[in-house]
Amino acid sequence: MGWVMSEAGIQFIPIYKELGRDSLSNMSLESLPDWDADFLFLGLYYEDSLEELESVFNQPLWSKLEAVHNDQVYIMTEYPSGGPIGAIQFIDELSDYFSSKL
Repeated sequence: MGWVMSEAGIQFIPIYKELGRDSLSNMSLESLPDWDADFLFLGLYYEDSLEELESVFNQPLWSKLEAVHNDQVYIMTEYPSGGPIGAIQFIDELSDYFSSKL
């Protein structure tokens, strides 16, 4: 759903552009400093994907990221169905995020 975020005017950090669709599965300790941003949206296709990332989330380097330090990390559901229905669901989640920050 990167295209939805792009259309919403959200700017991407360089590592996201480099990693593309499999960015979360390729997240490693070595790449954590590259994920430093004002806020992070992490899209997960399945809830069990979160379990795979917990080892990264528990690392001291993770807590030093600006978005993590400022509680600006939002885990969103990526809808495998895609298409207009998935896009609308994703937009609803983005709207919920920004509404809660106002």
